[in-house]
Amino acid sequence: MRSGYKDLIVWREAIQLNTLVFQMSGALPSRLRFVYADQMQRASLSIASNIAEGYGRSSRAELRRFCRISFGSAMELETQLCSLEALGSFPDPKLEHVQEKLNLVLRLLYGFIQSL
Repeated sequence: MRSGYKDLIVWREAIQLNTLVFQMSGALPSRLRFVYADQMQRASLSIASNIAEGYGRSSRAELRRFCRISFGSAMELETQLCSLEALGSFPDPKLEHVQEKLNLVLRLLYGFIQSL
């Protein structure tokens, strides 16, 4: 019997990423918060959520499918962070920290998908 998705390093790192995104998005200037905050929060929450949902499915193929969806959400978040960075109006060091955590999650998720 598997011990649970909460024991997966990739899921734990995705939860940490989600926390960082919520903290960072709350610090955005109001003109950027309206456009970016909700999108980034939803994308980051989707990463961990899809890992958990896939884990709860009945087959390895389903887990792989949901992890691929999770990877897509991570790429969506990466695009939003790149766009925010390109605007150059949010020099907060939290942005760099979120990008580093996202890169870790992407690497872990890619490896996890390959192992399935």
